[in-house]
Amino acid sequence: MGPGVYRPAEGGKSGLISTPQLHACDVHRILDFDTTERLSTYCPLCSAWVCTECAPNWPRRLKAALKRRLEPGANVQEGYIETLEREVGNERHTNS
Repeated sequence: MGPGVYRPAEGGKSGLISTPQLHACDVHRILDFDTTERLSTYCPLCSAWVCTECAPNWPRRLKAALKRRLEPGANVQEGYIETLEREVGNERHTNS
């Protein structure tokens, strides 16, 4: 399989994220207009490629998801925005 092809997590684990591959990060593409290929994983929940830098950054992912909803043909699963908002809220409480 080449870059840009979804491969499930290794070891038969049911995970939300695939094995890392070189791919343009959708968060960087949407927020920074940067299409540089980075080590990224595919998240079926948000139907997006997310690089290792953006994966733990929930506020940045939330901004990209909200902006992505404005794109024609956006495929964001129901409940994804709410899940990101919960994660951002949890992160704020642990960082305080």
